[in-house]
Amino acid sequence: MSGAPEPKPLTPVERVLHEYVEVAREFRLIGDAARMHRDRMLTWVIALMGGGLFAAINLRSAGVCPIAGVRALIWAASPWVLGVILAVCARIVGEWDRALSDRFAVLSTGEAYLIRLEMARGLDAAAAERLMQRLGAADPSRAQHWKLALLATDLLYSAALVALVAGMVSVFWRVVTC
Repeated sequence: MSGAPEPKPLTPVERVLHEYVEVAREFRLIGDAARMHRDRMLTWVIALMGGGLFAAINLRSAGVCPIAGVRALIWAASPWVLGVILAVCARIVGEWDRALSDRFAVLSTGEAYLIRLEMARGLDAAAAERLMQRLGAADPSRAQHWKLALLATDLLYSAALVALVAGMVSVFWRVVTC
């Protein structure tokens, strides 16, 4: 036989705490992927709307819409101006969301350390209950700040996408009706 001792089986409480740590890690990975996707989409939205503004200004000089004035095309493209501003704001608020998420990840890492420390000491029912109370007694305002940042980012992101589509429809309609 080998000299290595067999690992002690986990108690039900230890299994729940172990899963708590794993779920927190998985949620962090999913959140990071969603933030990266949103940031890439906002970069594309800014580029598309900026290109659309440039194209709308140049439509008059290209002779595509000689009847409509440059002013009418710029007014038609005005949703893109608003959309660029909204998308830039969404990226700024998204960074705030990422910073809050990173700060809370440090707290989650601290919670994971606390769980592992208590598990190493051996948990009885009373110690497990005290640990769960300590984990549940985390600052509730941190979740409120994170939810607010996430809500603001989502609203600005959605508004930027609406502005992109509204500008497309508006400019297309202006060009078709000239």
